[in-house]
Amino acid sequence: MFEEMNTIEVSGVKYPIKCDMAVLEQLQEIFGSIEKAEEGLLDWEPKLDENGEKIVKKVEENGEEKEMIETRFKWPRIKNINTAFYYMANEGAEIAGEKPPFKSVKEAARAIDKTPIEMARILHQEFIKCFERKNRLTTQEME
Repeated sequence: MFEEMNTIEVSGVKYPIKCDMAVLEQLQEIFGSIEKAEEGLLDWEPKLDENGEKIVKKVEENGEEKEMIETRFKWPRIKNINTAFYYMANEGAEIAGEKPPFKSVKEAARAIDKTPIEMARILHQEFIKCFERKNRLTTQEME
């Protein structure tokens, strides 16, 4: 029923991580929206012009002209990283039939030995999996 879970190694321990509807619900409650939860895991943001509009440039890729939004580096939010890690690691453990490894976000944060950028990128990859179609055999479509 479930696809294989990703793992993350932190402080020499491998944790299964899972972002699903239960995790999204918690992140939405804490950060006010799914968008704010995700924005805090990103290490880039769109560049804005003097009117506050996203700057779009045209680029050629494989002989096709495409529009791309210009971006700039930003630091991910540490609260988002710690909170996402806590919920994803605990959810992964529960699905795997294990005891959740962390009792609090603070305990999860203390285990992290990766850079904020590394953690944010790993957690964001797991986060976006929530919005992809998973197993077509167990998902029923309405016609």
